[in-house]
Amino acid sequence: MPADQLLAIGGRELAANEAAFIAAAAQVDKARPALAVWHDVLANHPARGALVPAAQKAVDELQAFVVAKQLVTLPPSERVIVAAAPPFDLGLASMHSSPPLELTPVKNSFYVTDAQAGWDAARQDAWLQKFNIPALTVISAHEVMPGHYVHSVFMRKTPGKIRRIWIGLNPFPQPSSGQDGWAHYAGQMMLDQGFRADDPRYRMAQLSEALTRIRRRRRRDRRRNAPPTIRPTAATSWASWPC
Repeated sequence: MPADQLLAIGGRELAANEAAFIAAAAQVDKARPALAVWHDVLANHPARGALVPAAQKAVDELQAFVVAKQLVTLPPSERVIVAAAPPFDLGLASMHSSPPLELTPVKNSFYVTDAQAGWDAARQDAWLQKFNIPALTVISAHEVMPGHYVHSVFMRKTPGKIRRIWIGLNPFPQPSSGQDGWAHYAGQMMLDQGFRADDPRYRMAQLSEALTRIRRRRRRDRRRNAPPTIRPTAATSWASWPC
């Protein structure tokens, strides 16, 4: 698809999601601007040291909802364990599902990265705002239930070892439309199905995640639509090359 059409689609989706974000904020407090409401949401986050149990609670609540709504049939003997991210996987959050060729599934781990002890209080708080309770739940839906983890469960059943490895590993080497496309949809779908329907802050969190990704995509599409530039330096940024 030509880049100008992609930009037009992105502009349409950006406007629609911004309007929905404002509408959700008005359900919380119609007397205040949407961003002021969102700042209150950001402040409602786990304390340092309490992130892992908060994420496990979110995963368990999501799984209970999926089962109760019969949205998908889950393996009865498996459970996703939330843990602090190990040193080799520090980031925000990541799902490490049982590998696709294991005859018997092994542990499924959902890693979350807590604020670091050496940071000052302001930096710790800024980091933990990313894990405000509604956003932590949306992130957990994306990574675990019914996002990447559920995807990996079904990919294990793909016929043929090569295909199973290609589309069943995590991180997935398959196209992002199949990998993150499902996980992005999963977060929205849970709310569409009625999860936390009485609390519009969760819709705000889902829309905040969506808006972030729409803006990333629009930046990439703009680069694609612009003529390439090569800086006269020894190291040329990958972003300067046409995509």
